[in-house]
Amino acid sequence: MRADLIVTDKGPVLFMLDENGRPYASLGASETGPAFGLYESGKPMATLIVTKDGTGLSLRDQNGKARVALGVTKDRPGLDMYDENGRCRALLSATKDGWGLGLYDENGTFRASLGVFEGELRLVHGDQNSELQMSPDGPSMVLLDENGRTRTVLNVDEDGPRLLLLDEEGKPIRSIP
Repeated sequence: MRADLIVTDKGPVLFMLDENGRPYASLGASETGPAFGLYESGKPMATLIVTKDGTGLSLRDQNGKARVALGVTKDRPGLDMYDENGRCRALLSATKDGWGLGLYDENGTFRASLGVFEGELRLVHGDQNSELQMSPDGPSMVLLDENGRTRTVLNVDEDGPRLLLLDEEGKPIRSIP
């Protein structure tokens, strides 16, 4: 093993090299903060960075594609997971108001989310025209029209079940009971 120090306009980087002269590990510093990298056969596999905005860890597969990113900022922690094509397929985050899990298909299209916000558990379907909620007042299902307006609400509270149908302006047109 040997070491190599290079200095760029962004800052110094110290590389630890394997017997073939390929990077094994690196430690760098720049105006944005320090970074630490780990390599396999000269390919970057893991990177840890620290900036004034937060800390991040990126993990790559054997093909060098980023597969997992973990980050923490002053507002939230987050975990993103990517497929072999580099598309985000799932993300998990938390804030002071709640937490959420988002799921995406192979084209990057949003498919579903599950989260707790403002004390309510919510499951949203990817087409975003249906939502299941669990609140302290009881469970409910909300159906939206193609413009995203609530049109049907089915819920159960302390008074029992209720079905509410709404017009395009959100005014009740039928309620059972």
